[in-house]
Amino acid sequence: MTNAVRSGAFSPDFAFVSAGELKWFFYDTANHGQFDLVLFANDYLGDQATQAWRVEGGKLVVDDTHRGKKTILNATGFGDDKRRDAFKKLASTRFDAALLEEAPAENQLKVHRR
Repeated sequence: MTNAVRSGAFSPDFAFVSAGELKWFFYDTANHGQFDLVLFANDYLGDQATQAWRVEGGKLVVDDTHRGKKTILNATGFGDDKRRDAFKKLASTRFDAALLEEAPAENQLKVHRR
């Protein structure tokens, strides 16, 4: 795995990092090989982002469109069905089913276009 990541052959669409009650969700919504959306929650069992950032022009900027909404684990940020279905399948094996509910339109992740 380390060699694949270093060589560039591995390009994840999603990453999850937790430390106690804190959790971070990293998304590559544009399918360009780089994370462009980071959602943070300070309640491990919660389903809402308490902070959100987006990468724009190489800089991390606050993204208030995702704060306080049920977008923490949301397949809608992936622009195509194949990536969306793969995310749902993976997430259903690793996370509580209650976190994977389909988000209403107003809570869907915003796909980042370059």
